[in-house]
Amino acid sequence: MHYILKISALSVLIFASCTQSAEFSVLEEAFLNPPDAARPGVYWYFMDGSWKY
Repeated sequence: MHYILKISALSVLIFASCTQSAEFSVLEEAFLNPPDAARPGVYWYFMDGSWKY
């Protein structure tokens, strides 16, 4: 009986790891190439000569 439980638990873990690898590749792709809305932005402040050192 314990042998059957071990085999079924192992098969569930193997199946779960296979589905997570597909999700990981989607997450990795989104991390490497984020959409424009998720990228950091920069606002440049131009002082037009009214800035002193």
